Amino acid sequence: PAKKRHLDEVLPLSLVGEFCGWQLGVPGLVLEANTTASAGQQQHQQQEQQQQSAHGAVLDFSLRIILTDAKLEFQIVSSPVGFDWRLFPSQGGELSGGGPGKRCAALIGGNNDGHGKNFVIEEPEGQGGGTAVTLHVRLQPNAKDVQRLPSTAEVWYTAASGHPVRSGSNLVQIGDGKVTLLDKTRGNVGVAPRQ
Repeated sequence: PAKKRHLDEVLPLSLVGEFCGWQLGVPGLVLEANTTASAGQQQHQQQEQQQQSAHGAVLDFSLRIILTDAKLEFQIVSSPVGFDWRLFPSQGGELSGGGPGKRCAALIGGNNDGHGKNFVIEEPEGQGGGTAVTLHVRLQPNAKDVQRLPSTAEVWYTAASGHPVRSGSNLVQIGDGKVTLLDKTRGNVGVAPRQ
């Protein structure tokens, strides 16, 4: 099992997989803390937070991705401590798109945990350059834990029609053996080939 670490030690979180040679530090693959939401999302989040207030604060993270391949396999790891803190599926890693009802429970493990246990997103290849999805990660510390150690985690994704644009957030394209960080106003700004 992973060494119990305070949230400040493991954040930010990064997406890793075969598409980046399982390497950390690839531009565009850091998940962003969710601080803004639409009115509908805010109402849904408020209802969830009221239901979960007895369990501690909920921390949500996301990454917007354009998939140019039909399948993406990955894990979520800590950027500062790498594979010494990782999220992997508790059972099958197949994620179903479409919203909050399709979540996958995740285990928190260390360097020796989760090998070959990957989350999987499968979407039909989109027209004109790929399928837009948003990957979501939720960490929930135990309410009685003053050190705010994450005790539970969930991973899911939502599919979007077109390429969603949200001010101030990264958009990354994954496929064809490379990761491309896209800028909403200037086009491609960096390409990291698979190693």
